[in-house]
Amino acid sequence: MKKERIFWGVFFILGAIFILVAKLGFMQGVGIWSLIMTVFWLALLIKCIMKVYFFGIFFSLAFLVIIYAGPLDTVMPWKETFTLQSITPWPVLGAALLLSVGCTMIFPKKHKTILGMHFSGDETIIDEKDEDRCECFVRFGASTKYINSDAFESAFLEANFGGLKVFFDNAVMKGTEAYVTMNNNFAGMELYVPKTWTVVNQIKNSFAGVDEKGHCMPDGVHTLYLKGENCFGGITIIYV
Repeated sequence: MKKERIFWGVFFILGAIFILVAKLGFMQGVGIWSLIMTVFWLALLIKCIMKVYFFGIFFSLAFLVIIYAGPLDTVMPWKETFTLQSITPWPVLGAALLLSVGCTMIFPKKHKTILGMHFSGDETIIDEKDEDRCECFVRFGASTKYINSDAFESAFLEANFGGLKVFFDNAVMKGTEAYVTMNNNFAGMELYVPKTWTVVNQIKNSFAGVDEKGHCMPDGVHTLYLKGENCFGGITIIYV
């Protein structure tokens, strides 16, 4: 722990020096927020290289390319042939995702925590007793969550660059209504919902979609409200 604190202390001191030197004119065309994000992505890149975590490595590199595509295109000799800006942001992010998935499948790693964020090369199974409110978060990984509650009221689900499966068939509503708030970004969610529940979809989609599979047979009593944001991702409601 002491070595970890020393590493980050030295890194952020060097990051402060880097920002000041850059603003003296050595890095034209790069704003202060881009410099701050550079420090963050470099920190994540170094830690992920040390722990051989592919999602962190490739996405850190991808965001650094996005930040510096413009400045590099103006000074590098390749500008007459192609530009880095032509592959940003979505092509480079898509390539980072595919490279991360491919390398993780070839070289699987166990659960890691980097910069306080949860990563998982293998699928994480969460099957435990829940209260009336529960939460589940996935970042750069895959998880399956079983909601086991005798008085279920609400859940908050978040997936970023990963996959999340949530099973509600062991959940018993406390009343007649329950609420699920989702934050799904560049990820996929599958919700396994009892076919006797009425599902009210109030999710806001941005370049994303929500699909339904199976047959719903509402009992006219129980209603599940889905809220939140779905950005560049897919949510599938599966009736069981």
